[in-house]
Amino acid sequence: MEKEQKITDKPSNIKEETKSIKIKNIIKNVLCVCILVPLIFITLNVVWQAITKPNKIPDIFGYKIFMVLDKNMDDSINYGDLVFAKNINTDELKINDLMAFRNSGNGVTIHRINKIENNEVYNKDSNKKNIEKTFIMKALENETDDTKFVPQEKVEGLLVYKIPKLGSIIFFIQQPLVMFVIFCTILIIGLICIHIAGKLDERDRIKLELELKNKNEKISV
Repeated sequence: MEKEQKITDKPSNIKEETKSIKIKNIIKNVLCVCILVPLIFITLNVVWQAITKPNKIPDIFGYKIFMVLDKNMDDSINYGDLVFAKNINTDELKINDLMAFRNSGNGVTIHRINKIENNEVYNKDSNKKNIEKTFIMKALENETDDTKFVPQEKVEGLLVYKIPKLGSIIFFIQQPLVMFVIFCTILIIGLICIHIAGKLDERDRIKLELELKNKNEKISV
């Protein structure tokens, strides 16, 4: 009776281990999908914005990220900071808000709003007068008019958060040699992980084969 009990227990153990391996593979596939799908969606969204709105910087879920690589900014922002700007309706901007905007060199400048002017502009297509805003910024004395008087179409967003010096780190990482070293490191780590995963799968397969072989030998006896 004991031998029969052991023989009948083996198949259930093998089934459980096989089921466990299948569950692990399903979890790995689900995790890969959960990571890849959002990345693909974000990439396509950024590309679409770049095509449809060439005069605007693409945003991610309504936020834009800038590296401060210019010292002609507001006093609260330093060279090397990483800043986050939120898309906002220009009607919601107020005096003393930190605003990100495009300058004549197609770069981004961040200054504090000093004054807001509403100008009447005649629209030939609709035969109506529209109100367009001009933001007068607290710029430095040596700056040109394009960073002092900003039309509403140049507005990129409202500054909401900054991470000091992180922009300098990202700028350093973007250097070709550093990127190459990082790519090689990630590649090597990925190959090692694939190798280890393959070894673990092979070990599980061999273990199952041995258990099946032992089961068949006991049944034949």
